[in-house]
Amino acid sequence: MRRLSSRTDEGRFQKGNGSNCFLQSTHGVSTFGIGKKLRFGMKTRLFDHIDLRVSDLAVADAFYQVLLPALGFPTRGVTPHCVYYEAVRDHPKPEFIGIIEDREHLPNSTRIAIWCDSKEEVDALALILVRIAARNLEGPMFCPEYSPTYYALFFEDPCGNRLEGCCRCAK
Repeated sequence: MRRLSSRTDEGRFQKGNGSNCFLQSTHGVSTFGIGKKLRFGMKTRLFDHIDLRVSDLAVADAFYQVLLPALGFPTRGVTPHCVYYEAVRDHPKPEFIGIIEDREHLPNSTRIAIWCDSKEEVDALALILVRIAARNLEGPMFCPEYSPTYYALFFEDPCGNRLEGCCRCAK
């Protein structure tokens, strides 16, 4: 598996096709290179849920039954259209990740990066990924092309979805 994009020192992301995306931020106002500004206040959570498509729910669920509880999503539930894993929060509707079967799903270059608080957490995640046979495991390793303290591992789930575990302040 190849990491598709790398951050340069100018705050620019170099994409695999050679084009650049610019992101500038000033006191909570982000400009995405298209002249529009988005304003964000302080949030108590950064996302509500992620719907992750997989081509084989049974195979993917066996993988995520081990991975997601280790990442802070220990509560498993089943609905007629998906399996989901909820975070444990003092909130009536905690964040969740839904695993949804789509037999025609094809993986793409989108990658979900999972925050780890330390280098040791990235290393512990690597051991779990080896145990559950994550595909195309790269790392853990420092990624100086992102930043001097970026420590990460890159992997795919059984259906080819790309994920990453990273610590941006590793020493």
